[in-house]
Formats: sequence, structure tokens, C-alpha cells
Amino acid sequence: MDGQIVGIASLFHAAMPEKPALEGLQLRGMATAENVRRRGVGRALVAACLEAARLSRVELLWCNARTSARDFYLKCGFEVAGNEFEIPDVGPHFRMFVRMEQ
Repeated sequence: MDGQIVGIASLFHAAMPEKPALEGLQLRGMATAENVRRRGVGRALVAACLEAARLSRVELLWCNARTSARDFYLKCGFEVAGNEFEIPDVGPHFRMFVRMEQ
């Protein structure tokens, strides 16, 4: 895309509330530019985050996924943990995770 930023994702060491005993990496702020959606950019970002989680030797990668992105994360191998919940001023989300193989 001619040197333009088309996607972003941040990773933070944080325990997942439903699984506090496991060392986790939280995926936050993932987004892609509208003009590249459905072209594999999001999937590539998730793959890079999964690789970073493997290299960090954490037990799981997790996120608060917007309800509208739930199916995307399911296709990327994430599981849903619990019921839909509301993040104030942001909207409905699901907590989702991937258990990392050691």
C-alpha cells in the first residue's frame, strides 16, 4: 500500500479475568484501514500476534472483541469465554482467547 499504515495491533502482558492463573498476552486496539478490509490484513495481524505470543511463551492470547468481529476471531482460532458484555462508551464485546501450545 505504498508505505501507508493499513493495520495496527497492540499486545500487553495481562492476565485474562476468567483465567487469572494463566500468563496472558492481551491483544488490544486492533484495526485495519477500511480500504484493505477483506484482503487478509486482519488475519495477517492476528497471525503476527499469535507468533509474538508463542515467542513470549505465554499460555494464552486474549482480547475483548467487538461483537461485530466475533466471527472473524472464531475463524482465526479464538474461543469465546462467557457472555457478551458492554464496554461503556464503546459497545458490546465478547472476551475471546487462544490457548498457546508450549
